[in-house]
Amino acid sequence: MTRLTLICPEALMDDANALAATLGEGPQDAASFGNPVWVDAGGARFAAISLVSDDLLDAVSAPLGAPDWPVDLVAAERARARIERVGDGEGAGDPAALRLFVGISAPLALSRAGLQAEVEATG
Repeated sequence: MTRLTLICPEALMDDANALAATLGEGPQDAASFGNPVWVDAGGARFAAISLVSDDLLDAVSAPLGAPDWPVDLVAAERARARIERVGDGEGAGDPAALRLFVGISAPLALSRAGLQAEVEATG
């Protein structure tokens, strides 16, 4: 199994949640990207999730199918088109993309992305 961390800019959260609901286990996955509590040096806000999966790597490359619950497939496709896969040693990736860090811990992915918890940044 592979550690995956997805970092989502605030502007892409609705689309990313549609993708999560499309690929997830139920409609509750539409809330996967919750509060954007991570910030970069410029003050841009991000949400992040981390999981262990090999299926997700294949799923984001395959054509999306409609699950048994209502989802916005157009939004899910927009999110999928914005995924940028970032491997170990590949830097921070594009902050405007839905960054998919592969094979590294969530804290390391957040650090590579130049993010810190909003409380730490403002407090």
